[in-house]
Amino acid sequence: MKKKYDREFKMNTVRLIQEEGKTVAQVARELGISEITLYRWMAEYKKDIQSSSDVGNRRRVANEPTHIRLLKT
Repeated sequence: MKKKYDREFKMNTVRLIQEEGKTVAQVARELGISEITLYRWMAEYKKDIQSSSDVGNRRRVANEPTHIRLLKT
């Protein structure tokens, strides 16, 4: 049976790899998770970061006065 991991666990696991410098293979062994699964989680994390960045950019642009937005185009 396939084990389900919550979002927080996945993101913390990805942070181990990206911020603490552990290898995917090392984390996979320590947690008993396949490397393929970890690579998928890393792709999801990257996509989430890009999405939240895009939303922030849209908000910032939406809050600019109209004349500044027109000057940028």
